[in-house]
Amino acid sequence: MTNPPVILYTYPESPFGQKLSLVLLLKRVPYSLVKVARMPPRDELDVLGVKYRRIPVLAVGNDVYFDTSLAILALERVFPDTPLLTTSPSKPGIEMASARFWADTALFRMASSLLPWEKMPKEFVRDRSGYMGAKISVRAMVENRPKVLSALRAHLTIIENQLSPSPPSTPYILRTPTPTYLDISLYFSLNWASKFPTTATIFGSTSTDFPAVKNWMKRIDELVKDVKEDPKTPKVTVLTGVTAARIIHAAASHYALAASGDPNDPLLYSAGVGGTLEFGEMVEVAPEDTGRLPVQEGRLVGLDAEQVVVEVEGRERGEDGRFGVCRVHAPRLGFTVQRRA
Repeated sequence: MTNPPVILYTYPESPFGQKLSLVLLLKRVPYSLVKVARMPPRDELDVLGVKYRRIPVLAVGNDVYFDTSLAILALERVFPDTPLLTTSPSKPGIEMASARFWADTALFRMASSLLPWEKMPKEFVRDRSGYMGAKISVRAMVENRPKVLSALRAHLTIIENQLSPSPPSTPYILRTPTPTYLDISLYFSLNWASKFPTTATIFGSTSTDFPAVKNWMKRIDELVKDVKEDPKTPKVTVLTGVTAARIIHAAASHYALAASGDPNDPLLYSAGVGGTLEFGEMVEVAPEDTGRLPVQEGRLVGLDAEQVVVEVEGRERGEDGRFGVCRVHAPRLGFTVQRRA
């Protein structure tokens, strides 16, 4: 069976884009890259009908994923013959929850607040304020920095204890011989933060704190270097937004939709407990916390405990004169779905 095309939409400075690039690299999955602007508007996604403002976005065939946690599950299932990044692809529950709600949420937000905000361009602070849904006070960020650094040390102590002692044969977070998605999730936030001048007291060359954490990060650095230098590692190709949209619209979906979804989900009208959503109707999907606007609209075609799937019409017509269609996937946890207003 031919593997579906994989296309990553990101910009170089995107932390989560870097994370997903690392996932694709370690899994040795061939993929193409569409470069998008650091801040909206992004015509490359608009041509797909995608209004979601967070980056990255990953397409696997005709399926477009809005969240790195959901994208990694799709990659594990569609590419089972590549190196696996979950200890149990069919039941990755606890490690995925730890990655999402600890590494990608608590730890990443902490790292974000340690950016040198006082040196950031005003337009960037303004854009991030819109993304957060509240005005960012640069002064408050600077004044709160000691408290955040103290909390970061507490998180690092947890990781240090988990890694100490670290058997040579299983030197990663979950005592595995190779890194898992949880390793990557923790690593990318810490590696990103370690480059900030504000974290020099922890990650600077003169600091001797958290030796196990630093050895673990160095081990991942070396692995990434080796994979990049391996001639067998697939090379990344760059596509325009229009070319990528045509490829996605022409591809098949790999995700088997359940005919009725979860029959007991209270959101569904068919559950008979006051639900309001029905398959085939237009809905709005958005994150619960940041980057809520603009909402993503689409026709509801899938809803279960793991994800919501909507069919989205793009702006590019096919050879038959019809607009192309793709399936957009968002996680149930951390996202809302409601009937279109």
